[in-house]
Amino acid sequence: MKKRILSLALALVMCLGLAIPALAAEIVDSGKCGDNLTWTLDSEGTLTISGTGDMWDYNDNEDSLDSPWIGNQNIQNVIFEDGITSIGKAAFAHCNLISVWITSSVTRIGTSGFNLNGRLTDITVDNENPVYSSKDGVLFNIPAGADYTQAVAWAVEQAVTTGTGDTTFSPESICSRGQIVTFLQRAMAEK
Repeated sequence: MKKRILSLALALVMCLGLAIPALAAEIVDSGKCGDNLTWTLDSEGTLTISGTGDMWDYNDNEDSLDSPWIGNQNIQNVIFEDGITSIGKAAFAHCNLISVWITSSVTRIGTSGFNLNGRLTDITVDNENPVYSSKDGVLFNIPAGADYTQAVAWAVEQAVTTGTGDTTFSPESICSRGQIVTFLQRAMAEK
């Protein structure tokens, strides 16, 4: 009887041991995206960028490359691991991203880095990042500890401003009279 129970227990352990790796996402594609950067895409739609240094810029002109994952509708999440210093120009244009994790080492995001990603609602930036921050899934090109971080977040939340471009704020720039009047009008408008 003891041998049967032991045999059954061992068979169960072996079955569980084989099933657990099967639950892990498998790598479905991979490649290079910088001189010292690589990428892997897993079966669950997570793209992980690893290595050190800058990501290549993409789709700048006819002499440049299209990103290896341009238009890939299977990519839902992007993770930038520590050591990556830049996100390339137009790197994730026309993807179907939902979330992005940006590490503290990323200090440059190229123009249109996340252009035309209508489902992208969750951008998270490491609190130690010296250039970028995020609040409620929105990316700001201001550090989390800057004196004006909360003021900019409030202005966006209250629809007083949307920034100086599609992906940028310029908190250290001088405002024109027209911009100030617009801010005041929006702030005073009844909600």
